[in-house]
Parts: sequence; structure tokens; C-alpha cells
Amino acid sequence: MSEDIYNIEIQPDKDGNYNWQCFVCGAILVQKEKPDFCPFCSKEETYFIKIQTRQ
Repeated sequence: MSEDIYNIEIQPDKDGNYNWQCFVCGAILVQKEKPDFCPFCSKEETYFIKIQTRQ
């Protein structure tokens, strides 16, 4: 699955952070770069995608 398919037109917040969601446990992390692993379920970065949240 291509990361580009899921990340089209998702904009960072005013601080440059993105919302990254773990596909395994559903955790949402707010940071600039893709997480290396999920702090809740320990899955690696391949399980994260950028998501758009309501503003």
C-alpha cells in the first residue's frame, strides 16, 4: 500500500504537526515526523498513517 494514496492533501497544524494514527490500536499521535513505533502497542512505523482531524 502506497503512503501517497493516504496522505493526499493532509495539512499540518499551525505548529507543523501531523496527526498519525496507528492501524493496530487506533492511537493518535501528534508530531511532525512519522513515529518510529507506537508507545501503546509497540508496532513499528509501517502501521501509521497521517489523518485529517476536524478543526
